[in-house]
Amino acid sequence: KVSTSCIEVANNSVANAGKYYFDHVFDEGASQPEVFSKTTRNLVQSLFRGTSSLIFAYGITNAGKTHTVHGTEPEPGVLPQILTSIYNIMDCCDDKARTDLIKTEFDSQEDFNEVCEHIGTTADGRTNKLCVVLSCIEIYNEKLTDLLGTKRQELRLFEENTDIRINGAKEVECQ
Repeated sequence: KVSTSCIEVANNSVANAGKYYFDHVFDEGASQPEVFSKTTRNLVQSLFRGTSSLIFAYGITNAGKTHTVHGTEPEPGVLPQILTSIYNIMDCCDDKARTDLIKTEFDSQEDFNEVCEHIGTTADGRTNKLCVVLSCIEIYNEKLTDLLGTKRQELRLFEENTDIRINGAKEVECQ
């Protein structure tokens, strides 16, 4: 039995009986925009408020992870939608007359104003310069691999202040 936030499993030999709760449960009819809107859109906005975010696809083989992350040309997955949203938000904050993008990317004018205030200027009056830096890491059999690097070497996690970092991961500045 499935609802929008719970999967109820009957007693069987595959899984333990019980109710399993999630932020969202999607069936095979869920669209890419719906998945992005309900799982990822707020995380993108949080980036502009200074919060790091992680998008993590996990599941068994053929569960749809690659489709959810990459999508198709007519219906892009989470990753292309993230990049589109990031650049749309940057465009909105550069040109506040872009009401078309503001309505697409924000739930309210107040959310838009808050993001623009946060990224607009520093305490000493300097204008912030925004740039997008991307890393792509595969986790397979508990090993981290840099998908953008030229060498297929195993990477290591480390903690810096309160942030978890990956030592040696290639970072690419996107234009």
